[in-house]
Amino acid sequence: MATFGITLVSSSGIVVESVDVEHKSEFKRLVGSNGTQFQTNIYDGSFDFSARGKGANPFSVGIGHLEISAVTGKAFVTSAKRNSKNDDFIGWEASGVSYQYAT
Repeated sequence: MATFGITLVSSSGIVVESVDVEHKSEFKRLVGSNGTQFQTNIYDGSFDFSARGKGANPFSVGIGHLEISAVTGKAFVTSAKRNSKNDDFIGWEASGVSYQYAT
């Protein structure tokens, strides 16, 4: 899993502490008549992602488009959490999957 140590502060006061992205794909290997590899096809690319930070939660559960670079396609946010403590700013966490070739 690729982990990017990102701290991003937007004009609305949202601080992104971390973003984790994992790219997954299925592949099919085709073998020629002589037994050697002929061709490999990759399909069903997807990205599993999770993000956490402070401030207003920029995610909500549902279908949408992500503003995470290198993650393309239609995103499905499956979990969006908000937490608060007396001695810290309001925090948030979100995770889901983005299907690379979905429209």
